[in-house]
Amino acid sequence: DWSRIGDILRDIRNHVDTHVEKNSSNNNTKHIVLFAARDNANEDEKKELILSGLDSVISYELGSIGKDNKICHLTEGNVAGCIHEILTELVQFHAANNISAFWEFGNPQLSRIASRVKSQQQAELLTMLQLFLPGTNSIYYGDEIGMVDLPIKKLVPVQRGAMQWDDSVNAGFSSAESSAIPVHPNFTNNNWARQYGSERSHLKTFQRIARLRKIDETLIAGGIIIGQLINSSFTVIRYPNNGNTSTGDIYLGAFNFGKGDTTLPIRESNIMENKELHQAMIIASSSNTEQYYYRQVIDLKNDTVTVSPEQGVIFKFIF
Repeated sequence: DWSRIGDILRDIRNHVDTHVEKNSSNNNTKHIVLFAARDNANEDEKKELILSGLDSVISYELGSIGKDNKICHLTEGNVAGCIHEILTELVQFHAANNISAFWEFGNPQLSRIASRVKSQQQAELLTMLQLFLPGTNSIYYGDEIGMVDLPIKKLVPVQRGAMQWDDSVNAGFSSAESSAIPVHPNFTNNNWARQYGSERSHLKTFQRIARLRKIDETLIAGGIIIGQLINSSFTVIRYPNNGNTSTGDIYLGAFNFGKGDTTLPIRESNIMENKELHQAMIIASSSNTEQYYYRQVIDLKNDTVTVSPEQGVIFKFIF
């Protein structure tokens, strides 16, 4: 009975807001965020939940991303088409209704991202994309290092294997002789400590973007434009949301899920009109990139950026 649930949400919102008002000083006003998930909710149902008192509704649609499944058709060969379509629709919905986004690719009920897309490299691209989007992110443990499903479902669902901290016994998750939670056999090659100690890794890419979005106003609350899909590749532009692009940073992410090099245009919106593009600085790239590195300055005189197969790069424009 969603009508009744709506009434309950309004009561909760009123109770929470009253509590905050009574316990906040004039100089320290707080806002407690309420969010929830409703699988298969359409746009009107999401809006009704927001009107009932929620701040955000988790974008369950991203959990359907998976190679060769019912959403990402076999003929595509990768997840570029479906992720591009879903993100474009969700971004338009959030902007049109002034609703804060809440992004989630993985959770305890879903097969892990790397297993769903059948590629460690493309899982890393999705991690980059998620952290590059405006709004709130929910990250399922282990996805920051590209963990995959357990090979067999025994004691727990395959997506709930022990966190792979290091290459010690039980992947550092437990000191017991035999862990009650199974450990994936690839933990010696894929674990947090190994990736943290590497110059380039899925984890290092995750950390670099996560740190930047904590302090950069454009990434925190700026606008977003998703470019056209070209050969399983597309761009994402993040720009200041104050209407004055001369006072904030503009970023562009380029993501290639395909099997060949793709050259993408970087002037796909009026945000870039009347701007002389000379150079850009790389602020993050997927761990498998060879032509790009952190803080590298690249020439943009051709108004394009070329990305190799299953690689991604994010850079900041220098005007």
